[in-house]
Amino acid sequence: MSSSPICVGGTCFALPKSIFTIQFLSMDPFTITRLPELRFGAGTLIQLPRILEERSLQAIALILGGRSFKQSNPYDRLIEGLKKARIRHKEFSVTGEPSPDSVDSIVTDLKAEKDQFPVDGVVAIGGGSVIDTGKAVSALYTMEGSVQDYLEGVGTKKPAGTRLALIAVPTTSGTGAEATKNAVISRIGPSGFKKSLRHDRYVPDIALLDPELTIPCPPEVTAASGLDAITQLLEAYTCTKANPFTDGLALKALELAGKGFLAAYRDGKNLEARSQMAYAAYISGVCLAQAGLGVVHGIASPLGGMFPIPHGVVCGTLVVSATRFTVSRAMRIDDPSENSVLKRFARAGIALSGKDAGSDNGNAALLINTLDRFSTETHMPALRALGLKESDLTVIASKTEAKYHPIPLTVQDIETILKDRY
Repeated sequence: MSSSPICVGGTCFALPKSIFTIQFLSMDPFTITRLPELRFGAGTLIQLPRILEERSLQAIALILGGRSFKQSNPYDRLIEGLKKARIRHKEFSVTGEPSPDSVDSIVTDLKAEKDQFPVDGVVAIGGGSVIDTGKAVSALYTMEGSVQDYLEGVGTKKPAGTRLALIAVPTTSGTGAEATKNAVISRIGPSGFKKSLRHDRYVPDIALLDPELTIPCPPEVTAASGLDAITQLLEAYTCTKANPFTDGLALKALELAGKGFLAAYRDGKNLEARSQMAYAAYISGVCLAQAGLGVVHGIASPLGGMFPIPHGVVCGTLVVSATRFTVSRAMRIDDPSENSVLKRFARAGIALSGKDAGSDNGNAALLINTLDRFSTETHMPALRALGLKESDLTVIASKTEAKYHPIPLTVQDIETILKDRY
């Protein structure tokens, strides 16, 4: 089969024409906002001190996750490199998803030492929560008040867009936060929230992707993170704001995720699989930032505000039910166009499964079956097992926004999706 190449950051990939060329039939206006500079490759963390030197950064806040990275050889080499480059650093450890209190605490600490330790940059090394914390800290350091004052739908102030220099280094392959302009901040509880601090200028200056850093990631985190990335790619490709730029990127990333997801889950030391998932996760962030998302992420916002459940687990447990429901509706829509909802899900099925069933219905079924296999083998828990009561489903459905989902959904539809996974 002949192919058309797509090139990203100097690397070119060949996409089958049967998947790729039809994406450009509808050329409605669209906008692509800023992206970070991408440094990708095994062992690239060693470049970090030199990158900081090149940008004349002398004192950084180093935001880290749990203990695994701090107990690793890459951490020791990084600290030694910072010392040789005479770059001062102050470390902060982040556990769980960032809250207003945790962000404010770091910023207060840094501001209290401004005279002795004038920070000029933030380096966030960890999962999506760590990177979101880094974004929020880099921004809030230049503003007054609490981060909660600037959250969408919660605060009353608009972020100025000012921030410190920011470098994001993911150690999981999931959220794609290293490529996005928002930091997700949560307060958990019955009246809790999960909202974004957002500005175009909050996209990191550099996303440094070193797949070796994801090797210590345990299987359960690998699974939840990977299904988050896959969900983001699928939703960005099928949402109403999808565009030619994101289409080609999303399909290739789904193809790589289809090859790498279970391989990385089964053998965390498989560097090829880790590299495939690291790239797929980054592209999922690019695509969601430039297109949009669907109902799974719409549900994740209120659900994540009410319950202390990792975001990737929410996505991993809901993506099959949401896709099955949407595809069943799409099959009833009489739309013969090459850009129909059903054809989009079918092409996603070809990409993720690596197979072609020969028909749109068959390929959409391949997508659902592949997602179900991924979810089942990685033991994604049902909502009941996560502590939700059936009465919670109605509340969550009523608070869910899914304006970019490919088909209109009622509150009852969303509740049906939730009940299917309860």
